Amino acid sequence: MDFFEKMQEGLSDGLAASKDLLKKAGGKAKDLGEIGILKYEIAQLENMSEKLASRLGVTAYQLLREKNLEVLTAETPELKPVIDEIDETQRKLEKKRMNLEMMQRK
Repeated sequence: MDFFEKMQEGLSDGLAASKDLLKKAGGKAKDLGEIGILKYEIAQLENMSEKLASRLGVTAYQLLREKNLEVLTAETPELKPVIDEIDETQRKLEKKRMNLEMMQRK
């Protein structure tokens, strides 16, 4: 094998390695982008959950003080929709957290 053939082979190997590296880097960048999106969605759901909990507290206070109710339950008509929404938000949040955990293990 002469010098020219060795050089051409070396360049071919280097090019193949570069392509492989770029492919891996592109996949990693995509994963990082997806992780960033998941983290943002989790933050949004946590924020929504906090707002819903506040709304539940305000509604409960109003029922206890302004309407003079003595007993509140999860089935109280004014509270049930808020509780259901909190439950749904928590389910979504848990699913997103599981997805994030799985992606970070890759």
